[in-house]
Amino acid sequence: MVRHRTDVDGCGCSRCQDVDTAVLERSLFDALRWSGRLPVRHPSILLVFGVVAAAQASVLFVATGPVFVGALVGVAGAFLGRGYVGVVGRGALARGQRPSGIVDPLRLVASRFPQFCVAVAVVVSGIAATAVVATALRSPLDTVVVAAGVPSVVADGVLLVTVAGVVLFSLLKFCFLPEACFVGGYGPLEALRVSWTISTVRRKTAIRIVGGFVVLLALGVAVDVHLADPTRSLTLSVRYRETTVVLRSFGFAPSAGLRFVVDLIATLLYSGVFVHEYVQAAVDP
Repeated sequence: MVRHRTDVDGCGCSRCQDVDTAVLERSLFDALRWSGRLPVRHPSILLVFGVVAAAQASVLFVATGPVFVGALVGVAGAFLGRGYVGVVGRGALARGQRPSGIVDPLRLVASRFPQFCVAVAVVVSGIAATAVVATALRSPLDTVVVAAGVPSVVADGVLLVTVAGVVLFSLLKFCFLPEACFVGGYGPLEALRVSWTISTVRRKTAIRIVGGFVVLLALGVAVDVHLADPTRSLTLSVRYRETTVVLRSFGFAPSAGLRFVVDLIATLLYSGVFVHEYVQAAVDP
């Protein structure tokens, strides 16, 4: 485990937590290069992601079940894969590069996945509560703005932007939540606190990582519209009046061929960057 230095009983420096001091000197670009080399040095990562991709593909392209099932498999699989990269990456960031098999990391990820799910449920509940409040305020706000001579579409836009802002803020503040659970071994509420703390101290890094992810997400949705089968529901989506809000799993999309492979690679690379930046922020004085 690598815990935030303030949570370690005694000294929480890189040496005491068995982290290579070279980690502290790497830039975000260096972390990306390190992430790209990680699957080459640890081929089990490719195996795990291959299994996850096959599981999602079988649900989306073979089975005839509801789209929600495919989305659930995609989300769970993506974060299980990210957790595996986190555990293996933590060993790779140790002094002397710890060798890792596949059974022990998988067992560790499986044991910590429930607490991660609870933490995600807390975040999702907060976002859902915001959406419920925004929906409840829609009619009163429409009445006020129409009485003031303002088109009702303005009120709808304000509420939609508010909900989107809450989602982006949550992505920013809790972007290290999986690493806090899988690599740090924190419980649900503690993991939320640690991710909030790290993203606050490393604000620029968190903004760059989440910003890049949002750009990839937007491009992915745009590509999905043109490449995916028009007879198949692209993704899980939420309808808000005339606006459809698309929900995609991290790095995975229900589209075949090159698009699917690109999403797989993006998830793999981002997972390595996240664990590197989490470890660096956790032990950096």
